[in-house]
Amino acid sequence: MEINLDEFQAAFFEEVAEHLQSLEDGLLQLESHPGDEELIHGIFRAAHSIKGTGGALGFTKIAGFTHHIETLLDQMRIGKLSPSSKRIELLLLATDSLTGLIDAAKGEIDEPDNIVSLTELLQFELEAISDPATDFNMPQGEVEEFSLFDEELTAGPPEATSRSGREKRESRSVSSESIRVSVGKVEELINLVGELMISNSMVQQAFIDSKRESHELQEAITEMGLTTRQLQEKVMAVRMISIGTVFRRFPRIVRDLALALGKDIHLEISGQEIELDKQVIEEISDPLTHLIRNAVDHGVGSPAERTAAGKPAKARIQLRALHEAGNVVIEVIDDGAGINAERVRNKAIERGLISADAVLSDDETYALIMSPGFSTAEKVTDVSGRGVGMDVVKRNIEALSGSIQISSTPGQGSCFRIRLPLTMAILDGMAVRIGEETYILPLLSIVESLRPSSKQIIHMPNRRDVISVRGETVPLVFLHQLLGAKTGSIDPCEGLVIVVEHNGKKFGFVVNELIGQLQVVMKSLEANYGRVNGIAGATILGDGRVAMIIDLAGIVRLAS
Repeated sequence: MEINLDEFQAAFFEEVAEHLQSLEDGLLQLESHPGDEELIHGIFRAAHSIKGTGGALGFTKIAGFTHHIETLLDQMRIGKLSPSSKRIELLLLATDSLTGLIDAAKGEIDEPDNIVSLTELLQFELEAISDPATDFNMPQGEVEEFSLFDEELTAGPPEATSRSGREKRESRSVSSESIRVSVGKVEELINLVGELMISNSMVQQAFIDSKRESHELQEAITEMGLTTRQLQEKVMAVRMISIGTVFRRFPRIVRDLALALGKDIHLEISGQEIELDKQVIEEISDPLTHLIRNAVDHGVGSPAERTAAGKPAKARIQLRALHEAGNVVIEVIDDGAGINAERVRNKAIERGLISADAVLSDDETYALIMSPGFSTAEKVTDVSGRGVGMDVVKRNIEALSGSIQISSTPGQGSCFRIRLPLTMAILDGMAVRIGEETYILPLLSIVESLRPSSKQIIHMPNRRDVISVRGETVPLVFLHQLLGAKTGSIDPCEGLVIVVEHNGKKFGFVVNELIGQLQVVMKSLEANYGRVNGIAGATILGDGRVAMIIDLAGIVRLAS
């Protein structure tokens, strides 16, 4: 029977990404802990697996280049070469090029043009020992020694071999608990569960409308609703992946950028185990990369600048994730000089973003740096200064129904705080009536709802009405005007005002009626119809009607 290698190669490309990440992570850790033998063994195993499986599947260039990386690592492993900063830098460059070779094998890019020069540099390092490594020439029959994706070492000290064997057995048992499932199949499951939830809501609504008083039927419907909710939660959990898949790329970014800028920076990461929806994980990667690069470039100074300011020469940047009120919060914190509010204000006046007599709080001033084209950089560099980035960061985060806040303390540092929903597929919302239509507001953004008295309503000269809520002035937003709802003017004293919070600011949304709390399945309006300002998506209610889900950030932009 002829063996089709295509399926094995596809599996190799999936597995090799993990080995490449292990290579890079291990090398970065080795730079700080050069005497950690276990670390060197782990890095060696990753290279060994890539070489062995790549050669077995016919990727000779990948196997050949990895052989030189593996040989250098082997000499470190047995103590003949030290893991110096120079050698680690070379191995990191080689890992980058190996990634390029693998992407080229997938047909995504051209092969890197520095493979030959890097191979010579790797060989040059090996010449530092008395026993030079031989050229790559896999012996006949060696392929048979490599079972697919086998990580067990066939050489090395007895202790290392014993440990790797135990790790392999334990790994084969983390395999029995997980399987690889295509994203398409998961999406189909989620869609079906969403439809089941809608059907369940319709059954409940039909029972209520029929005004039947069957205790048994009501119990059955309640039980079905509970089971449906549990099924939904289990299926949604399939889409949840660790945020560590994004975080793990930043130690390398910080290291390389700090080296290029002449800075000494320690990156502290926590909360990698927190899980988010796969879609959110994918979309948050670029904004976080920009924030991390900004922290390295703008946030912290050089060792000389920090010493002069009475700070430790080594700067500290924190990247952490945590759960908070049903959301996930990601913070990028630096211990630099902080944001110069006066400088930001002057630049904003210069660009015409605010008037010279505008009165802004520090938080409002910091928020100006997220305006399109805004930059306080003295010169344009490869890293920053072109005025692009922070506005894109804000827009991308808000597209995920998230928000970003900036706080800073002069002389102590800055914090960029991102708040994200756990998932984009399900939303806890509050149904409200505006005219003849029902809309859904994100529940976590709602602070309170009230029916104000006429004394609480203040008419401002600029026609922007505000409401006084316990001494705090909150601008009113008449949703029927912004959404084009079929209704006349709504008197806040006859309807309701729902106070919501967005980016640390409160707004009073004027609606006709509060219908109640519910969990809705979000459907993309853009994919099925088109983009509508102020609308995040749509859902189907229990009575079969379609309700629009309000995009808080979009509404605030429209109101402004």
